[in-house]
Amino acid sequence: MFHFILVYSHNVFVILLKLENLVKLQTLTVMFTARCKVLPENLQNLFIFSSDDEDHRRKFNFKHQFARTTLKQMCISVAGVKLWNSLKSDLKGCLNIFQFKKCLKKELLHCMNLIVRFLYCVRVLRQIMNLFLGCFFPC
Repeated sequence: MFHFILVYSHNVFVILLKLENLVKLQTLTVMFTARCKVLPENLQNLFIFSSDDEDHRRKFNFKHQFARTTLKQMCISVAGVKLWNSLKSDLKGCLNIFQFKKCLKKELLHCMNLIVRFLYCVRVLRQIMNLFLGCFFPC
């Protein structure tokens, strides 16, 4: 399953994140601001750091909250915490929001390079085939 849409327009490939990844990006941006403790106080109180200060793997993890209903499970205080805690530690340890977004987008588009390379190879092969066919079957 691809995590982005590749659009070819005017000899340029444009990469668009899918809606699911845009939601993840925005959710994790809010979680990053909660990690930096720059959210307004009423929102910051929704997110509690786990108490394992000695465990460096879980240094920036948030504490899971119990969700009794499906609606509460979709709330950012539950779903956002699960999503944040599932991130790699190098993403959680970013120093600022710009670095975090850049690394997160790179993570979301991890297979982009392979597909772009594949499309480039297809384009080159098409040009070779046209040259090859042009030699044997001139117009």
